[in-house]
Amino acid sequence: MFSFKKIFVVLISVCSLATSTTFQNNKLPSIVGGSKSVQEAFKYPKIMMEQNAITTGKSIAEFFINKDGKVTDITVIKSLGPVFDQVMIEGVKKLEFVPASINGKPISVKYKLPIIFRK
Repeated sequence: MFSFKKIFVVLISVCSLATSTTFQNNKLPSIVGGSKSVQEAFKYPKIMMEQNAITTGKSIAEFFINKDGKVTDITVIKSLGPVFDQVMIEGVKKLEFVPASINGKPISVKYKLPIIFRK
């Protein structure tokens, strides 16, 4: 008789070993300038402040980062309204990215960027 708990632990150990040894050179894309660049690119819409229309919440943009770090195919997948969608699209266009890589070779990836808007 065998124990499923032991098999589960062995499988996790094998997966962890494979991940840590095979994919050491893999990197996710990163934003040049980090959070400071994000704060500069995404500002609360001026028109909303002028109209005292306070909206708070999270908006999410989805796009591709190609092998050169360029952004393409921007789509807002969680919207707070048209004004915020425009801010999201323009903000993503302002960002610069270091592309993702596998074994040191740049690759194209789909990326989701959540932004929380507060006045």
